[in-house]
Amino acid sequence: MHLFFAQKKDVLRRKRCRLLHVAPEPCVVPNLQDLATQQYVSGDYVRDDVLIQFDIQELPFSDESFEVVYCSHVLQAVEDDDKALVEISRVLSSNGWAIVNVPCRGVSTREFHAGGDEEAPADFVRIYGSDFTEKLVQKGFNVVPITMHEIASDEEQRMMCLSAESVGSIYLLQHPTQSPDQFSERDE
Repeated sequence: MHLFFAQKKDVLRRKRCRLLHVAPEPCVVPNLQDLATQQYVSGDYVRDDVLIQFDIQELPFSDESFEVVYCSHVLQAVEDDDKALVEISRVLSSNGWAIVNVPCRGVSTREFHAGGDEEAPADFVRIYGSDFTEKLVQKGFNVVPITMHEIASDEEQRMMCLSAESVGSIYLLQHPTQSPDQFSERDE
């Protein structure tokens, strides 16, 4: 994600930016605080080292509260990811964008039952497949998938021991009123 932010910072920067960071990772907090020109809000379901504790399935914010929502490696552990995606869309401003990062393996999303699947990591409810893009479109987003190869060269991937399995897939999301192929600055 550091490489992603370093490469996309100029495109992602906005004059007015209220940013919601779901389940904040300390290593990317400085990047996101730098983008948040007006307000940076961190939140998590269980952690108490955040500004607000909340359930992503029921966000405690009014409609269109944020120009940016960043949610990395969270949705695979959420019971109702459809509800979470609806909430992200609801709190995202009409000219805003969201970055969603999830583990992706294979073509089809696989759902797991609590305690019933030895393949599933401990806190996972699902592992997404490439069909996640269609799910995002069905939830009303314009979607731009970003692959690891677009962010890191083969040499960088080797040096950092990056793999598609460890990194997951990054999706830039906007409402349909925005151009799906251009995440440019648009201020109100």
